[in-house]
This record gives sequence, structure tokens and C-alpha cells, in this order.
Amino acid sequence: MRCATIVCSALLTMVVCGALRGEDFRIDTEVFIGSEKKPVIETLTIFADGDIFDFLLTKPAEITVFNPSHGKLTLLNIEKKQRAVITTEELLDAAISVQTEALKSKNPVFVAAAKPGFQVQTENFEENNNKLTRLKFESKVIQYNVIGEAPRHPNAARDFRYFADWYARLNSVRAGNLPAGARLELNEALFKQGLLPTRIERIIPAGSYGRQIEVHSKHLVNWRLSFDDRRRIEDATTDLVNFELVTFEQYCRPATPGQAVAGK
Repeated sequence: MRCATIVCSALLTMVVCGALRGEDFRIDTEVFIGSEKKPVIETLTIFADGDIFDFLLTKPAEITVFNPSHGKLTLLNIEKKQRAVITTEELLDAAISVQTEALKSKNPVFVAAAKPGFQVQTENFEENNNKLTRLKFESKVIQYNVIGEAPRHPNAARDFRYFADWYARLNSVRAGNLPAGARLELNEALFKQGLLPTRIERIIPAGSYGRQIEVHSKHLVNWRLSFDDRRRIEDATTDLVNFELVTFEQYCRPATPGQAVAGK
């Protein structure tokens, strides 16, 4: 099973690498808890020249650089001026270990996040003259409600899936976060329909944690990069060279708060 997963991921990476050399674009993301009006997390994700730069704008500031052609992710801690590198193969192994342990646990939320067995419902509708798709992912423990829209550039859905899959795996191996299985299923469903998300809501009903937990995210796509976007990329590229190199384990210890971007 593990070998098959690695092969499938490697094939996905090879397919996506070509797509990531398509049109450049950016996605602004805000994450909210419950009915709160102020986002707890804000990020900017820039797809440019075959690489992906994900900027965590809320503290603690962090940049994650995805380099598909070299099969690696680099994390940059802005405050500590440290960087850590993990290959996609290493990250896949770690994420699979997290998922395996979750399935052995007695925590229903972690089990469902690892292997949700979603029932998926899809509905097309129009809003403000925009054609949208509503996807509902239902299980006994975790539910997702997603609004998706066809992107201007078809390859963007594939690019986003690559980013979202690896981001989910990266989050899963950081302390306190859920396994990536549920989010991987969601990403696959969006990709198969050629969609980018505009809103993602995750609901853990009351009973699993004693109270209902709702987290939702809003995603705004811009199909043109600004001067500031290019400058951010240049600064991050400089940090890739100048920051102190530490191991991934050292970088993540102690766990950085605010990294569980549940709706991203």
C-alpha cells in the first residue's frame, strides 16, 4: 500500500511539473473560526515560473517554497532567520506514518481525517452571473462544504491541487494537526472537476470534541502578479540562500503555532 502511494504521488508530481510552468497567478486566503469576522490566518500563495511561494502573513511569519522540479519544500522562519528543507519523498513517508498511526488511534476525528469515506454531492448554480459548483463531503465525523469555480487558465486547477496536496501533508506532520487524508480527497474532487475553491468550510459535529467546531476559508484568485508580488519572490529567493540551514526536526521544535490551516 505504501509503495503504491509513493508511485502515485511521483506520477502526480511528474504530471504537475509541466503544468506549473503555465500561467502565473496568486491566491489570497483568509481563514475564520466559527462566526468570527476577523480572520485568524491570512496567507498569500503565488504560483510563478514553475515554483510556488506560500506566505503566512499573520504571525509567526513564515514562507514555504515549493520547488516541483527538484522535489523539495523549503520552510523559512522570518523571525529566527532559519530555513529547513524536506523532500517530497521524505514528506510523503512522514505523512503516511501520521495517517497510519491515526487509523490505529481511538480518536474518531483523527480516524475520519485519515480515512473519511466521504459521500460527495455536487450541485451547479449561478451567483452574480458566475457559474459555480457546490460540493458537499459528508461523513459521520467530518463534513466539508466547498464552493468551486472554473479558473481562467485550465492548468491552474492542476497547479492548485499540487500545492494543496503537499500543503496538507506538510500540515499533517506538524504537531497538533489532523492527518491529510480527508483534505486529499477534497483536493482530488476539485481537480477532477477542474475547479479552484472560492470557499471551504469544515465542520466537526458536536459529540466528537464535545462541541461543534466550524472553520471556513475564503480564497480570492488574481490572474496577474503585481510588482509587490515579484518583490516578495525576490526577497524569499534571497532568504533561501542567507538563512541558517537547520534540520526539519529542529525547525519544527517547538511546534509553530497557527499552522493548522484547516480550510486552506
